[in-house]
Amino acid sequence: MSIWLKISQKLGFQAYNDFRTPCEAIDFGVKSGFKCVELNGTHPCFFPENIKDSDRRAIKEAPIDVLMHAPADISLFSLHKNISNASVARLKEFIDFVIECNIKNLTVHIGSTFRVALGEKITYIHEVLPELFKEALKRNLQELVNYSLKKSYRISIENAGGFRYQISHEVLEEFLKQEKIYLTWDIGHTNTLINRPAEYQIELTLFKKYKHLIREVHLHDNKGNEDEHNVIGKGNVNFEGYRELLINTPEFYVLEVRPKERAIESKRIIESKLI
Repeated sequence: MSIWLKISQKLGFQAYNDFRTPCEAIDFGVKSGFKCVELNGTHPCFFPENIKDSDRRAIKEAPIDVLMHAPADISLFSLHKNISNASVARLKEFIDFVIECNIKNLTVHIGSTFRVALGEKITYIHEVLPELFKEALKRNLQELVNYSLKKSYRISIENAGGFRYQISHEVLEEFLKQEKIYLTWDIGHTNTLINRPAEYQIELTLFKKYKHLIREVHLHDNKGNEDEHNVIGKGNVNFEGYRELLINTPEFYVLEVRPKERAIESKRIIESKLI
């Protein structure tokens, strides 16, 4: 089977500011021939408290699979207890929501730290205090994982932000070895590392090692320097070169290009490769 045939069989798009309600996003997905839709919870229209009962029923009864992307502005690295507790509590609300609405996957960003100037060197604060930030990430992620697993649900961690810190890999591997979490692989994010070979290989090695846990793939293109989220084909992502990761285990392939017209354009490009 070609990678494009596999992708087309479970191809969806990510809904963001083009839509006012989940129903609008689902209707667009169905009419456009998508197999799934991912609601991006960074946008207020997809906050659980803003989704009325009729929309919750529509999600449960949707003729295509519905996924959820947790808010991207939450970090699990904070050393401030009150902030950390609030971040975890907010993500628990999303876990409750996806379980209630039978949403198939919840993608979570772990967040990031910040840069500081030390003398003439600029570095990330977690490199100055690695054990403190590693412990914060481990503690917060453990609480989330425990909460989700008690409800027979596994969250999916995406390679975004601080995912590629060394301390993050050390923490994530503890959960991956025990298969307590899934992975969401953003292929465009990996491509931004192609000019940094060492980092590129470290990230790719992790996904190859745990390829059986890749639940979802985010599809978009870029030229290797910035996370441009371009239409498929308008960049240098070597999709064919990632066959090992694209062909076997992922259940969902989500076009993360906006606005919605660009998702349609990308879908047509993928379908043209089937001819």
